[in-house]
Amino acid sequence: MATMPTPLSSMTSNAPSQATWGIWNGGMLTVSTQIITMGSNVTLWQTWNNVYTLAPTTLGNVVSYGYGSVESEEERVVRLEKEKIVLQEMKEKEERAEKILLSVLDEKQKETWKAEKRFEVVVKGKIYRIKKRERVQLLDEKGKVKTAYCIHPDSSHALPSEDIVLTQKLLLESDEEAFLKIANSYQVA
Repeated sequence: MATMPTPLSSMTSNAPSQATWGIWNGGMLTVSTQIITMGSNVTLWQTWNNVYTLAPTTLGNVVSYGYGSVESEEERVVRLEKEKIVLQEMKEKEERAEKILLSVLDEKQKETWKAEKRFEVVVKGKIYRIKKRERVQLLDEKGKVKTAYCIHPDSSHALPSEDIVLTQKLLLESDEEAFLKIANSYQVA
């Protein structure tokens, strides 16, 4: 089924499906023209999934995927078992991180966190809303979002979201000036 790669530059303007496929594959076609032009009942998506599978690469405790060769059934079973282990480890880390987070929240913050995965922090009369996997928000007097702040550690650390939320809370409460200096801000209202 697979043929030698065809550079995108050698395609004619009369082959829009080939051009699209080539762009999708980073400028290289790696399947035959018959498959691309769909001479049979095979759909483009099925063809893509038959020719390419995502091969896992483990970086620290995070599994990332890149394009790789088709894997054997044995390789697939091994990969799935590794993924299961990584996911279990991540779940355990998140549970520990949430326990730590809850230990520093007051009762109202705990209730809000458990129900909505967010809580509010009052710093020098200003109300900040901290939400799981979202920007920190500065609220106005009516509770509407006034400014959003993007502040988080380098994503290569693969920290549980609860650890990031706790860090945001502690930095805001201990040094609001540093928080505001570090964070990228976006005016909302």
